[in-house]
Amino acid sequence: MCETKSFYFWLLQVIGLLGILALCLWLAMRPKSPNYTIVNFSIPGANTSNESDHGSIQYELDIENPNQDSGIYYDDIFLMFYHGEDKVGSKTIPSFYQGKDKTRQVIDQLDVETRFWTVLRKAIMNATAELRADLSTKIRYNTWGIKSKQHGINREGKIPIGKDAIMCETKNLCLWLVQLVYILGLLAFCLWLAVHPRSPAYTIIKFSVPLTNHNNGSSHGRIEYELDIKNPNRDSCILYDDTFLTFYYGEDKVGNKTIPCFYQGKNREKSEIHRLSDQMDVETRLWTDLRKAIMNASAELTVDLSTKIVYYTWGIKSKQQGIKREGKIRIGKDGMILNNKEVKLRHASKKWKL
Repeated sequence: MCETKSFYFWLLQVIGLLGILALCLWLAMRPKSPNYTIVNFSIPGANTSNESDHGSIQYELDIENPNQDSGIYYDDIFLMFYHGEDKVGSKTIPSFYQGKDKTRQVIDQLDVETRFWTVLRKAIMNATAELRADLSTKIRYNTWGIKSKQHGINREGKIPIGKDAIMCETKNLCLWLVQLVYILGLLAFCLWLAVHPRSPAYTIIKFSVPLTNHNNGSSHGRIEYELDIKNPNRDSCILYDDTFLTFYYGEDKVGNKTIPCFYQGKNREKSEIHRLSDQMDVETRLWTDLRKAIMNASAELTVDLSTKIVYYTWGIKSKQQGIKREGKIRIGKDGMILNNKEVKLRHASKKWKL
């Protein structure tokens, strides 16, 4: 029988884990976009009885660089305020450089377009005014002396205004908090992959149907088999319920066996394998057909295995999990497994009915 090679599966897991760790590192080191926050906003004179034909907007804008390893070069920043679809005013903030983990405060004012002032003032006095702030610029990151390519930035926000012509308090969800939760989630996923118990492996390493290649036309026969049950986990033990092993020829059940419940330790030395050698009688009514198929080298049996298991990882007991596996066994004229190949039982097909 060919020796099964689990090395490739282990290598694939290592590569996958390293890839996820590299992604986490990239997310942690990748420069984050600057944060723009209007912390103060007012429209002086809008709530007075003085019906002036012009007005102004006063604002305080915080521009925060959240990166501890990257400075930021800003192009000119274009800040515009809209009431509905009408642009009531705009301002240009000249280009500048911002150091690592710094916040720049911009306190300024701008004149409201005369033709929109009356409508805006009336909306403020009726407590129905809402402006939209639109910001656009281009930036470059400077990380460890290396300049990045230019990135476009476009931001907008709603500014509700009360009767006092001052911005109503808003509660914004912090972008850095979302990013932090996302990174912690990825790290938790990596840890889960590292400690998550793997399912036991089931392999039929020997199989035979004695006397099928003789001229003795007996009315009954038996199946002899050797089954390996391997725990692949170095940090988890496994408690097995009774294991039900059934062999089928076509749709007919030719025999079955119950393996009593048992406990299997951790795979510390790569040798934690429960090996079972046993036999079962073949159903008398199926023996003749099975024997004839074997002698014609056309016999194929299906083996079906089902059980329930519980993992013990670092003293913590998992919930019970169902296990269902199946495999195909091709039998040669000599009544032995064809080409002496081991049969690894795999996840059962959903179409297979027990």
